[in-house]
Amino acid sequence: MSHDIRTPMNAIISYTELAKKEENSREQVDEYLTKISSAGSHMLSLINDVLEMSRIENGKIELSPGITDLTACIRGIYDLFHAQMEQKQIAFSTEYQSVSHPHVLCDKNRFNRVLLNLVSNAYKFTDQGGSVLITLCETDFADCQASYEIRVKDSGIGMTEEFAGKVFEAFERERTSTVSGIEGTGLGMAISKSIIEQMGGTIDVDTTPGIGTEFIIRVSFPVASGPCKEINVPEADKTPVPEVDFSGKRLLLAEDNPVNCDTVMMQQEKSGLLQIPDFPKFRLLRSRQMHSLKTFRPKRMPA
Repeated sequence: MSHDIRTPMNAIISYTELAKKEENSREQVDEYLTKISSAGSHMLSLINDVLEMSRIENGKIELSPGITDLTACIRGIYDLFHAQMEQKQIAFSTEYQSVSHPHVLCDKNRFNRVLLNLVSNAYKFTDQGGSVLITLCETDFADCQASYEIRVKDSGIGMTEEFAGKVFEAFERERTSTVSGIEGTGLGMAISKSIIEQMGGTIDVDTTPGIGTEFIIRVSFPVASGPCKEINVPEADKTPVPEVDFSGKRLLLAEDNPVNCDTVMMQQEKSGLLQIPDFPKFRLLRSRQMHSLKTFRPKRMPA
């Protein structure tokens, strides 16, 4: 785990130093910045996995059900990976079988997270010329509940029987993945299993070394369309959210981290806010000197 975090961190530091020393080539600096951004995104993904697993282990993960189009979720994942699959010459496709009730009540973000984990793994462990298939099948419908089977199948390197038995355990990774240089925390499958089980479903794996792997999700959701919508979906709050014009307004930012302060200032410039960075020891003085529209202060900043 420490290696997984150090690798992108070292890349960020190294490429930052190289960019600072590069004086003549804007193109070279842009290349370094692209690599820094990529390493940063990878590191953020690792940290998010660790935090998510921590929440799961502490029983603090809560689902937020909403009206979700399952076919749209799969199309979204397809669009996200299509270019990468094409570049790697992997045949990537989706299939829908007897999907009469695509609109359901489920936690869309968590469901997408599971799909993302499964397809990401399929992509990483499938060689050039292979194939990845996502299948959504509606298997049953009764009492405004629909049952679904979601399969993600690849023609990748597969898993040994020993590893397949513990693929859903936290921090587990096949030895072949480590040797081949494929990075990850080994948390994706553990997180996916926990999410699906909290949704009341199951996730299984069928795999053969050298042939490929198929993950099978079986889960039921309340249907959120037709007559079932009146039963399953609570009436939404239709109170309109008033638009606010921030042009020419001032923002007092109470922030003890200079980097965070600069970042917020740059991000908020487009909203028309006139911003003043603020540090704890100057907060009282400055707040008396100006009438600010809003004060933002980090929860963990010393009082």
